[in-house]
Amino acid sequence: IRIHAKVEMEKDAELVSKLADTVLQKSVDIDNQVMKVPGMHRTRAQQMERIQALLELNQKEMDRLDESYALAAKKQAQV
Repeated sequence: IRIHAKVEMEKDAELVSKLADTVLQKSVDIDNQVMKVPGMHRTRAQQMERIQALLELNQKEMDRLDESYALAAKKQAQV
């Protein structure tokens, strides 16, 4: 029984070591993926400024699209 228990303890120790290595590797992988997310190097204030700039750009494009649509509808009505 002692030999069997010792073998089981060794297997358990190997398994725990492998699991710990896997957890650490996954942690590194997650950290690497998070660092690839756009804006992670910016501060919160910089991110908010960027969001505001994008919202303004989006509004300008929506206005341009509305104007194009209105012009197209006008031309279509003339045909």
